[in-house]
Amino acid sequence: MFIRQKMDRIREGHAYPRSDIRSLELADEQGIPLFEMRWHRTMYLREDDKQDEHIRQYCAEPDDMPGWVFGLVVHFKNVNGQDEKKIHEEQDEHIRDAITRYRDNARIGWSRP
Repeated sequence: MFIRQKMDRIREGHAYPRSDIRSLELADEQGIPLFEMRWHRTMYLREDDKQDEHIRQYCAEPDDMPGWVFGLVVHFKNVNGQDEKKIHEEQDEHIRDAITRYRDNARIGWSRP
């Protein structure tokens, strides 16, 4: 349900910058118009134990298809018990995958199956 609520808020133009949605530096550096949709929740597994869940979706809004948004990559960002450098490396790998998918679709046409 929390995913649907955030999607509805973004669709209605009520997204919170940097909390709900943000640009991607790796893509911006290459002139690729991608953005990140973000979800976060804390799940309590037991009274004294919780786990954070971060979901990231990398999306494109191609200039030649106004009004369309394409979800390119979605992943769970593992932040529980991991080193910050490893967390960022794994996330950057997913962003690079989204950049590759963007370039492939831009080359062959977004409307093709």
